[in-house]
Amino acid sequence: MVSIEELVGRGESKKFDILLANPPFIPTPNLVSDDAALSLRETNSIATNSQSYGLFSSGGVSGEDCLCAIIQMAPRVLRSDGGLMAIVSEFMNPPLRDLDEQKCMLLTKVEQWWGSHDVAASGVLFTNEHPLESQVYAQRRALTDDHGVISLWLNHLERYQIEHVSPGLLFVQYQNKCGNPNNAPGCN
Repeated sequence: MVSIEELVGRGESKKFDILLANPPFIPTPNLVSDDAALSLRETNSIATNSQSYGLFSSGGVSGEDCLCAIIQMAPRVLRSDGGLMAIVSEFMNPPLRDLDEQKCMLLTKVEQWWGSHDVAASGVLFTNEHPLESQVYAQRRALTDDHGVISLWLNHLERYQIEHVSPGLLFVQYQNKCGNPNNAPGCN
């Protein structure tokens, strides 16, 4: 296992061909994260009666903290002549079928996280045809029929403008300036 500092600190000669990730992705309300649950364990609050989501699953309050960090890091650690990033995750607000050519919030974020670099990238996102609506997702993540816990989750999702959630796969390939990962830097 290699730390993020070691990954980012590598020289150009030690770039990676592929970056695979399955980051924590649950948009966890503060009251049901491990930090809050540990400090409130002895009380009779919603937090202690809810499922505790920890580092293994919590993607921060938006569910995108780890995803964002990985995408921001990828251009610095991937080979610029075809390095591939592959991520399996739950994606917040994925493109919906009826949006046609309208750009969705998620794809805009991925482009912003990737940033501008001398080398272009292209990608593809696979998600379910029918993502879960926030109400259904809140009920599933609450792991209880308690309306207070479900409301906590639903209010949290609304606060972060999460309307739909879908498991999926994101692939992004770093390309040289000519757009062909197999060409040499001169692009002859």
